Amino acid sequence: RRDQSSSGMLRHLGGLLLGSALAAASAPAHDLLPRPREGVGSMPANLTNMSVRDKKQALIRQMLENHDPRVPPDNVTAEVSMMFDRIQETDMQEGTASIVVWFRLIWTDPGFAWNTTEWGINKVTLRTSQIWTPDVVFYNSPNAEDALATMDAHVSPDGSFFWSRPGHLKILCNFEGLENFPLDELTCVIKVAAWFLDRDLQPIKTWHKDGGYQINGENAFQHYHLLDVSVTQRDENFTCCPDEFYPTLYYKLKFQRAWSFYKEKLIAPQVAAASVSWLTFWMHPEV
Repeated sequence: RRDQSSSGMLRHLGGLLLGSALAAASAPAHDLLPRPREGVGSMPANLTNMSVRDKKQALIRQMLENHDPRVPPDNVTAEVSMMFDRIQETDMQEGTASIVVWFRLIWTDPGFAWNTTEWGINKVTLRTSQIWTPDVVFYNSPNAEDALATMDAHVSPDGSFFWSRPGHLKILCNFEGLENFPLDELTCVIKVAAWFLDRDLQPIKTWHKDGGYQINGENAFQHYHLLDVSVTQRDENFTCCPDEFYPTLYYKLKFQRAWSFYKEKLIAPQVAAASVSWLTFWMHPEV
């Protein structure tokens, strides 16, 4: 009897599995696809009298529900901005410049939008390890990922993200203007672009609020003065993928050596020595 009962249960279970498989196979294709995220739903009624902290936790849980960090949002555009704080130092032998920046990425994911009237919350922060982030890298900085700090991203009610990270970048530069040392004006180019996602999946452009950059004006103590920054954008492709074009931002930095040190320690002593050397022509030959 036990054997008959066990075999009957197995036949019943097999029938259920077969029926589920046939139902899935006969279902329309659109029912098998994940449904698009259209923002966070209404706030549960049991949270009406709860604290703001509890409401934020519930809101974040709803945001991350069914969110796959590997999948970019539809029609997403990554905007880039950099605050240039200072040119820390340069290494002419290595051809590198050490630059302190605040690197900012801005994008929108409608799946994270919420109704502020219902929730009573105007902004939340999310760990970037839990969400999709734009595919944007520095092509000529060997330490960019390690140099930028790990910071949370701010999310606004419309689903827009603002992710700002301070960092100390080491940029590979092809310096121009070294022949005028120490009164030289140097240039260095920073190349920013996507690595995996081309322009059809993720366009990249400068942030519309500041044109893609800002310059910190408090730089009187620095060894180099940042004179000007310009940004140009080009779509580039590579021999491996001739049909894929990647939007690339070129930040051209122009900076001047703070030459007061060289004026006091290098130029002034040489001018003084050369001037004193002329005194020998006015000395009596018998002296």
